[in-house]
Amino acid sequence: MDISTDVLYDLLSQRYVLDRVGRGIGDKPVTLPIFYERGMSVERGQTYIAHTSDLPNKPLDGCLIICVGTKPPKVWNMWPGEVIYVANAHDDLMGVFNAVQRILRRLLDWGQRLQSLATTGGALPDMVEASIPIFENRITVTDYELRVLAYCEVTGEGAARHMEMSERYARVPAEKTPIINKFGSRSIRNREPYFTEEPGRGDNYCINLFLGDSYIGTCSLQEDLRPLRTSDLELFQTFAGFIRQALTVRSRTSHGQFMTLKVVFEQLLTCLPVSQSDMSHALDIARFNLGVESLDRHHWCCVVIQSANHGKNLPEGYLCETVENVLSDSYVIVFDDAIVAFCLLGPGKHRIDEICDPLDAYLKDMNFKAGISRTFADVFHARDFYLQAICALDAGFEADPTRSWYLFGDYALDYMLANCCGEFPSQMVIAPELVHLARASRAGGADHIETLRSFLDHDCNASRTAKAMFLHRSTLVQRLEKIREYVDLDDPDRRLYLRMCLHLPDIERALAEADIDEFA
Repeated sequence: MDISTDVLYDLLSQRYVLDRVGRGIGDKPVTLPIFYERGMSVERGQTYIAHTSDLPNKPLDGCLIICVGTKPPKVWNMWPGEVIYVANAHDDLMGVFNAVQRILRRLLDWGQRLQSLATTGGALPDMVEASIPIFENRITVTDYELRVLAYCEVTGEGAARHMEMSERYARVPAEKTPIINKFGSRSIRNREPYFTEEPGRGDNYCINLFLGDSYIGTCSLQEDLRPLRTSDLELFQTFAGFIRQALTVRSRTSHGQFMTLKVVFEQLLTCLPVSQSDMSHALDIARFNLGVESLDRHHWCCVVIQSANHGKNLPEGYLCETVENVLSDSYVIVFDDAIVAFCLLGPGKHRIDEICDPLDAYLKDMNFKAGISRTFADVFHARDFYLQAICALDAGFEADPTRSWYLFGDYALDYMLANCCGEFPSQMVIAPELVHLARASRAGGADHIETLRSFLDHDCNASRTAKAMFLHRSTLVQRLEKIREYVDLDDPDRRLYLRMCLHLPDIERALAEADIDEFA
């Protein structure tokens, strides 16, 4: 944790009369002090404690000097560094050294404690409790729906008043924090720290927390026991940064306070509603964790893994963790006695080897089987693609039980021959290449979909197709050449699959709404 000279100056001034000269040391953090003796070499960015009489005539460059005794010479006023002059220390060099040491050590220990809690997704009440001695005022942390996650408050009377943690893991009633309810909803768009005023209780210093464009909560510091200091404002920004980090880490599991992608997938699989707001928050958190600006060009696929040896009972947590290690950028849950992984595929990475190469060895080692859906972009359709993966697993295992994994695209024709659309909407079972062809057709102005339907209906006879469509043969040939850029007309099974898709009753709507793609 970095401590600025402004923070040190403010806290040290609670005990001593201070003055400061020099141009400052910029953004360099204050380090633990060492004693300076005349003639010793100095390092840039270091903090020194010195008696004024020991300072050289020429200012020392780029460091902080805390001096005791008489006021430094005027030449130090324009020095490219900083001097904090302790005016009333009465030559107590050791006392000043110990005071500075205590201030810095206390803040560094506090920062290390918060860092440890934040990086492990520690409990927010622990972070608030660790911060009570620093701020000595009421601290409140709320989530994006203005629900209180952790807070401390004043207890006792008169001289015995002190700050104490609330019930550690209880939901705090909203009426205990009226300032949040009254002003919070008006201010959640503020990206800079701001003040609100609570009648009879002084200023409330607030910092909103964001992940990308999503507001995820607010930290507030209320001056209950003492007025806010300059150092409080800077240190509270540090505190808010650690809270934001902790919320981000906790959001990677389903046990956090926010609607995470794991929770989203669990609710969608069980047919529970997910709001657009919750989905946006979950995707923003995922984007932040991945360090990417946008997920617009990313796709997902669903992998359902079941044990081929039901006598092998392993803990669910272990299975989820190992699959997440095997499949990068995956969100793994246990659902209906199967391991279900939703894998995020980056732009240009819709290749089957991105999933199956790392998965294959794991499946063989564990004697597991996996069904894999097509790729998709809209997370709201997660359940449909989960069902795709189930269908791939069932049909694939029946056709070839020796394999470890099965793609839905390889068994889509078998499924349609047995069930037509079955439990899926039409846009889930149509061939992805038809979707791409329909887009190219709309862009080019020619109806390639109708041309392909007629060509397949006439047993791929160009003359009969041209006559039926009132087209010149050369025009038909040109269209077929364009169609072949998207679809395979040489494989008879694929032709049958395409023809079945093209005769679905709502094919036009399905082509317009389809959110699918095939692995390369």
